[in-house]
Amino acid sequence: MNTHDLLAGAAIRINALVGTDPVELQVTYSTRPLIDELFQSSIMPMNAIRDSLVWATGKLAGAIGLSDDKVLRAYLRGETDPLVTYADLPSVSSTGAPIVGNFGGARDGTTRVPLTRMPVATVRNRLLATAIYLAPAYQFALTPDQILHTRTTAILDCCVWDVDAQTAIYDANDPFTLADYLAEAVICGGCAMLIRDDEFVEQSGRWATYFSTALASIPPAKGEAAAA
Repeated sequence: MNTHDLLAGAAIRINALVGTDPVELQVTYSTRPLIDELFQSSIMPMNAIRDSLVWATGKLAGAIGLSDDKVLRAYLRGETDPLVTYADLPSVSSTGAPIVGNFGGARDGTTRVPLTRMPVATVRNRLLATAIYLAPAYQFALTPDQILHTRTTAILDCCVWDVDAQTAIYDANDPFTLADYLAEAVICGGCAMLIRDDEFVEQSGRWATYFSTALASIPPAKGEAAAA
């Protein structure tokens, strides 16, 4: 599924596509890629509809980033640069993309061997008394601001979301970047934002309800605060 499939789905719901009869409308609705000339709305231009879909996708990305759903998080997968112990938690990934939601697991920054998440006090005690342990430890812990770990460096898994990159994906009609079954939720979320003056207010409320239901179906991670 490509992004202009979602763009067409949102546009037809607000009567934005060119077509004065069913045949003409079907041709417009099926055309890929969509272009400005195929939009007839004087209320919502093509790029405003595109932006609403990008923002709706971003809201879903934020909910996914706060969840522990490993499959959905895989669509947004990123990682940090290697971090020394007591390093501040970063806000961008190794590629410079903004990080959203909770951090996932951690790996040794050199060997990429997975690290076990432990309470902060456990890792701190290990760091304070390294000489009394015979076996090397592969542990990490997160405070609200820092990472503690027992390796030379560690890499944190994370979710990333970049509005500019996503806008470029929509402009190019590239593949939808989340799971296909979330396309309906994105269309609903996009339509919920398509209000101008008093146009589409009632319809927007219905779409917002559908979108809220989709967001609520992605529960936040359990025990994140306790684990930190």
